[in-house]
Amino acid sequence: MAAVSRWDLVRVFWRSLWLQGAWSYRDMQTLGFAWALEPVLRRRYRGEALQQATVGHLTFFNSNPILAAAILGAAVHAESGGEAPAGDAARRVCSVLMGPFGALGDSFFWGALRPCVVLIALLAAVAGTPWAPWLLLGLFGGLNLAARGLFFGLGVRRGTGVAEAIQRLDLLRRAEALKSAAALLAGAFVVAAAPASRWEALGIPAAAGWAGLVAVASVGALLVRRGVGPGTLVVAVASMACGIVWLG
Repeated sequence: MAAVSRWDLVRVFWRSLWLQGAWSYRDMQTLGFAWALEPVLRRRYRGEALQQATVGHLTFFNSNPILAAAILGAAVHAESGGEAPAGDAARRVCSVLMGPFGALGDSFFWGALRPCVVLIALLAAVAGTPWAPWLLLGLFGGLNLAARGLFFGLGVRRGTGVAEAIQRLDLLRRAEALKSAAALLAGAFVVAAAPASRWEALGIPAAAGWAGLVAVASVGALLVRRGVGPGTLVVAVASMACGIVWLG
């Protein structure tokens, strides 16, 4: 068996970016995962053994596409001889980690990081920045790609120990911090989008009006992210009342 080369790792990582290219309701990301792992499988197996190894990886797989890079890296570690029996170890990694990593990745990347990046881009747009759309794509795309590279490298180096390495990153705590930041950014966006002339027409000092909007938007966003409850409904009613006065 030939050793896995750096070029093989580059090919696997590149293919991991297309993990959901063959997504289906029945198998989810299974085909994309097996296809991404193929360069390493071809290094380890030949002929009928290669076919059997590939079919062995056509089991159900679905996880967050960014954190899935860590699982793919761990599978590479197992299939390149880092663990034995290789095929069983790689499949065990996938089945054990895909659920927890899916929930963790969705919470951090979709529920926390993406809203922050979107609000930053919206603030840039309100400020009249013509390249605000490119800021959104570049910032989130760059962070996305960097995270995938980090997680893939951890998986390749640590194998099944990648779970402990991800745990040390404390993504849940970071997600909470990002969600709080998103709430503050939401308040700042409302203020930035509000015309100062409207405050004057209502006879409200501009500073007081802006402070009120920041408070309502920020508290409302914080309540919403913690779950819909009575407090959220109160804030929603207050916000609608302010909107009626604002537009009336």
